[in-house]
Amino acid sequence: MKCIIVDDAPQARELLRMMLADLAEDIEIAGEAENVDQAVSLIRSVNPEVVFLDIEMPGKSGLQLLEDFVKEEVTFEVVFVTAFHQYAIQAFRLSAIDYLVKPLRGQELQEALVKIREKVLMKESLERLKVLLSNLTVKDNSTLCIPLSYGYDYLPINDIEYIEADRSYSYIHLTGGVHKVITKPLAYFDDMLQSFDVFVKVHRSYLVSLQHITSYKKKSEGGTIIFKSGKSAEVARNYRKLFLDKLALKS
Repeated sequence: MKCIIVDDAPQARELLRMMLADLAEDIEIAGEAENVDQAVSLIRSVNPEVVFLDIEMPGKSGLQLLEDFVKEEVTFEVVFVTAFHQYAIQAFRLSAIDYLVKPLRGQELQEALVKIREKVLMKESLERLKVLLSNLTVKDNSTLCIPLSYGYDYLPINDIEYIEADRSYSYIHLTGGVHKVITKPLAYFDDMLQSFDVFVKVHRSYLVSLQHITSYKKKSEGGTIIFKSGKSAEVARNYRKLFLDKLALKS
């Protein structure tokens, strides 16, 4: 797998190069760059499959690298190397973009390499990178990239009505009556969407969006939520207080 490393700090490039050599025999480091302009020339010259890209560099940031490429040229995957705050990391996760947090750790790099090998075969990096740039600038209208057997689907988070668990699967119910079946447990989406105040877990099988609820019917053991679509979800007794507290704050 042909890679390049882009970082303005020579020590950081050397460390990543050494870690890659230790962890992955199939990695070929085809070159290094210390800024975005050098990286653009290097990418066009060696045609890498993966770019390890620092975000915070003098001049152009790593996030601006795509501005120098036309659509047909983006055939590489990007692994961002970052010391960014949590919101940026959340945007990476929503966009299914791989990232490493400084200081680098061997286990995290190894996990990223496993995922990146799969993504190189899919050749869908451009769409996910576009989603990342959008998510970084427009938090209230974010998009969630969801993994499918053949690639990714892209869902506006505001369109998610609720997510329902069914063993190791999740059903994402969207406005308009559409639903998606994903081979991820509910815990995956609960973790992914926890920074969005509108989502709350109301049952071990339901994660709901407060903005699509029309009514709540209280019962002795919990209750029932009615959504704008007419669909419903059960509220378990041990989740009821958290749900009602968040619903009151949203009202």
